[in-house]
Amino acid sequence: DIFSVIKTINILKKEKILWNFIGTGSELYNVKKKVRNLKLDNKIKFYGKVTSNKAASLLNNADILLVSLVKKKIFSYTVPGKLQNYLGLGKPIAGMIDGEANRIINHNNLGLACGASDYKRLAKKILKLKKMSIKKRKSLSKNCINYVKQNFLKHKLLNQLRYEYVEKT
Repeated sequence: DIFSVIKTINILKKEKILWNFIGTGSELYNVKKKVRNLKLDNKIKFYGKVTSNKAASLLNNADILLVSLVKKKIFSYTVPGKLQNYLGLGKPIAGMIDGEANRIINHNNLGLACGASDYKRLAKKILKLKKMSIKKRKSLSKNCINYVKQNFLKHKLLNQLRYEYVEKT
């Protein structure tokens, strides 16, 4: 939901926040054009396609990671792989996403999430994360790592599948 993210950045343009965009997409030209028109060039750095090492470095140096999806019913049932990757990095999550991913973020104290396409509320959530104490953000980070350990580790998933298989047979 890149255009909603751009609207959020425009709301927060007076804040000391640098937004890093990694990757390319079919809307990149239009996104860059919108950024120029809104005079947000000094707020956003576009990295384009980068190596996995460079992406890891950029993500590890971020204070907060953003996950968003457009508002579509099908996406409310989806937990993007990106969310799992971000949680594994132990960074607080800002989410503009519906459904299960929103629930995971908010109910497990992994960051702050609002509904898909709700760019105004996302701006408020990001400000709240930015103003949090370092201690509170570290607590969110710890929660992210613990959530991954409890829910996404391969051996745990395999044991869960084995258990469910045995229970049903």
